[in-house]
Amino acid sequence: MQRRRRRCSNPKDDAKCYIDTGGDKAGLDVQYINAIKGRGIFTSIPFQTGDFLIEYRGELISQQECETRLERYPVRLKGFMFEFHFDGKLWCVDAAKEHESLGRLVNDNHRNPTAKMKRLSVQGKPHLCLFAERDISPGEEITYNYGDSDWPWRCKGLDEVMPLETCGATSPNENIEEMVTNSDCTESYTKTTGQVFSPLSRAEKHCLRIATVSSLDRCASCVGPVSSSKWLGYECKECSTVWHQSCFRNIQDDNLHYLPKPSENSFRDELQSIQSDSEKDQISDECMSGGEYIPDSQGDDDYSDASIPLMPSQSKAGRIQFETLTDVGKNDPSDTSLPVLPSTSEDWPPLDMAIDATTSGPSISNKDSYKKKAKAELPKHLTLSTKNYCFVCREPQSKISRHFRTHKTHAEIIHAFSLPEHSKERKILIEKMRNKGNFKHNTEVLKSGTGKLKVKRKPKAEAPAGKFIHCMHCKGLYIRKDLWRHVRRCPCKPETKEEEKPARTKVLGLASAQESVFSQQISSGVWKLLNAMRQDDVASVVRNDFSIIQFAQSLYNKHGQDPTKHEYIRQKLREVGRLLLCLQTEFSVYNLEEAVKPANFQRVVQAVKKVSGFDDKHHTYSTPSLALKLGHTLLKINDIIHCRALMAEDDELIKSTKMFEKLYTSKSSEFVSHGALNTLSGAKYNKPSTLPFTEDVQILHRHLDKSAESAICNLKEEATPQNYAELAKVALAQVIVFNRRRTGEVSKMHLKHFNERDNAELHQDVVKGLSKTEQRLCNYFSRVEITGKRGRKVAVLLSPSMLDALSLLVSKRAECGVCSTNVFLFARPKCMSCYRGQDCLRLHSSKCGAKHPEHIRSTHLRKHVATLSQVLNLKNNELDQVADFLGHDIRVHQDFYRLPVPTTQLAKISKLLLSMEKGQLSSIQGKSLDEIEIEDEISFSDAEDVNSDSDDDETAATECGTSEPVTAASTSVITEQDIDNLETLSSTVSETAPPYEGKDHEKARKTIKKAWAKNEVAAVMRHFKLYIAKGHLATKSECQHCKLVEGKVLDERTVQNIRDFVRNRGIARKRQSQ
Repeated sequence: MQRRRRRCSNPKDDAKCYIDTGGDKAGLDVQYINAIKGRGIFTSIPFQTGDFLIEYRGELISQQECETRLERYPVRLKGFMFEFHFDGKLWCVDAAKEHESLGRLVNDNHRNPTAKMKRLSVQGKPHLCLFAERDISPGEEITYNYGDSDWPWRCKGLDEVMPLETCGATSPNENIEEMVTNSDCTESYTKTTGQVFSPLSRAEKHCLRIATVSSLDRCASCVGPVSSSKWLGYECKECSTVWHQSCFRNIQDDNLHYLPKPSENSFRDELQSIQSDSEKDQISDECMSGGEYIPDSQGDDDYSDASIPLMPSQSKAGRIQFETLTDVGKNDPSDTSLPVLPSTSEDWPPLDMAIDATTSGPSISNKDSYKKKAKAELPKHLTLSTKNYCFVCREPQSKISRHFRTHKTHAEIIHAFSLPEHSKERKILIEKMRNKGNFKHNTEVLKSGTGKLKVKRKPKAEAPAGKFIHCMHCKGLYIRKDLWRHVRRCPCKPETKEEEKPARTKVLGLASAQESVFSQQISSGVWKLLNAMRQDDVASVVRNDFSIIQFAQSLYNKHGQDPTKHEYIRQKLREVGRLLLCLQTEFSVYNLEEAVKPANFQRVVQAVKKVSGFDDKHHTYSTPSLALKLGHTLLKINDIIHCRALMAEDDELIKSTKMFEKLYTSKSSEFVSHGALNTLSGAKYNKPSTLPFTEDVQILHRHLDKSAESAICNLKEEATPQNYAELAKVALAQVIVFNRRRTGEVSKMHLKHFNERDNAELHQDVVKGLSKTEQRLCNYFSRVEITGKRGRKVAVLLSPSMLDALSLLVSKRAECGVCSTNVFLFARPKCMSCYRGQDCLRLHSSKCGAKHPEHIRSTHLRKHVATLSQVLNLKNNELDQVADFLGHDIRVHQDFYRLPVPTTQLAKISKLLLSMEKGQLSSIQGKSLDEIEIEDEISFSDAEDVNSDSDDDETAATECGTSEPVTAASTSVITEQDIDNLETLSSTVSETAPPYEGKDHEKARKTIKKAWAKNEVAAVMRHFKLYIAKGHLATKSECQHCKLVEGKVLDERTVQNIRDFVRNRGIARKRQSQ
């Protein structure tokens, strides 16, 4: 005989000790049991009755958070949600996350548990603890009762047969078996001989009490809950068998003696006691078998010894009641014997009937009376069939499985009956064939409006045809509000990843899509996108309108490959969802297919105005852009419905969509667009300028340079996610500010694009058309091509310091926890997204000390460049180059002969960007891109050893007739020898024009303008008359040829004077023509 371990302390104090330390008790081991149960907790030392065993640890959350997680969690994690009442509220312990505590691994045992769950309050916080229900020997598994719910592991499978359980002892000679199926199948109780089981042959004694029963528990008489929530009925204390009140009263047995039935008042009193006990948080364990151990019976307010069964997490309706229940059997010395009534496969559960308080004894009724009552309660236009319909011959059959054998030549039937007789696969296939026939029959009934519907479960109240909908998987017909509950356990549901399983919020939309004549498959990506929407009325409207879902699919087909566009798609869906919600609540238009009918056009216009905040008094909109967007969206959805009607050959709908499009095209401007555009234009009047100041931009540049140097050093010393994030944010802000690029474009730059940047040397023929400065700029900057707005290819220029920072980021990605599958250059560690450029720019603009940091935004910086382009004396083709770099499109239909785009951006646009970075706007005013020169203080790479004085020598002074400084590239022909030796260029310049003395002497120098003589004008016009008429510019070689041919007439004019004359005359001619 094993020696019992001596109890050393009070179990309550023992539990509090382990709660404070957060550890588990010694003597408990984790062992793997099997693939069904998984792991379990086993004892290695003996425990006595009442000993503290283990705490069920996890995150304590509220009821609202619990419901949110239940919708989000996969099925395998929902079993770890433990709900209980405390201090008048419903709480939950979420142990879904794997941790070292052993309490989450304790398995269920509702027949002979070894432990009992009790609630212990420590410092005002509830804790769930397991105490030994009986003496536990070493090697035994610790188990407890999860509650009286319909847990899957407690039920037999479709192909299993189990004996009927009753309270009393049964004779071993009785060969009675019960076939238990799932909730979608009907129940039947038969003997192995095939005879129907008689309730009078096996009457056992039951100890009854009034109980609040879960919707998952079935009545022993009608074999159905007949309720979508908890219901009040009778329960046997010994075997936990339950009955409806109406079913209990209609059980007839001459050999039994009934107790007087409780009146309606007793049930009302019981319900009131349940509610009052719930408020006082008194938890009873009457439904638990066995005695109860109270660790401390001396009265401690912070300790509750009530037994707490684990609530099932499938639905609110399936949760177990914890309130104290009045025990009917205790107060009466006699017991009541009740037989268990069978139900054939074709019988439906009877409807609940209210107990008549004036009835002193049980009323006797048969099932026909229930059927008549059920039929009477349904509306006259809808009747329900109790027979299944064959999908082959379309005939109603009482025994559909037997009837299938008459169609022996059908392929599906042959395959189904070729499987083993009691196999699960065979039963599922037969159920599919049963639903298939019923689906075809129901479709015809709904289409014609006559006939009987075959539903999977009859409603207990009036239910018109519109309240039913077919399951998208098994094609069974269910009440709309209960469909989500069936879909969770539908046997025909395809096997998918747990995170892709349909959630409660989208089941109706998916079912509606499956029933639609338009058979386009809605992708799982669309449902995942819709599930991320904010849960409100608008989201519900979006999910339950098939036209909106198809619109979502259309947007997803275009932008689904870009995760950053998903929020844009959700925004468009919410816009049209708000419109439909307004139509439903204000104008009784319940779907968009109905809204596009011409008769509802005025209602749609009024709804658009209401959603957009139209003011009838002032004829203005609070959100005019929304009114314009809704117009475009309605036309797109109208096209989608039109295509759907064409595929379904619905002539009436085709005509409606055409007429609606014509109406909206002709009348939308009058009713909506004109007023919205006027509101938008009026808001722009006298709008204050938000362009950033040059000083603020310079301050930001210096701040970013210092921050980048510090971040690079930190990341080189220690590769941590924090240092990586710091450098990534600084580098991202630097690239955005220098390039004046849209934040979204730079943020979404791919790592592939950065690694594949163009590092090739310039072509020799291209080099000849560039000045020395432009050649050095081409070697100084790196160019990366990325995707811009509307799919345009735009460029990003990177300086050597930016290139070093980005290269360091790329090399440290793996060490800092960046996923290898993250395609973005500015990737976030441990996730698949990237840093937001607007956030980084906002962060550093506020830190840099600028006077107006709110103006340093990407849009304002881009406007800064566009405004500066008007200050500069840029030519038409140069404006086009700036537009291409910024991602704009100024003149789509004009083509210019120009240098290759990459070379232009490296050589010419970079000069403009560098000048803006240094704040040298005054020195470049009035110049073209070719005339802009980079000052000495702008240094390039250390590898270039060029005398800075030569830069000044490259600039030629202006002759009379022009006030702009002229670059060397404009006044001399650059040869290959000049490219190799920069200093030789000064002698060439001095031959054609006096040297330019620099910007310090620019204001002091006085220029004398000389008017053009008539003979000079005539000489130039002979060569460039056509150029001036068309507004074209003359090249330097053409001007040199003109000067050479005319000889003495143009001796006093330089080549640049001739070019300026042609340009100015062309501009004047253009102004006169306007």
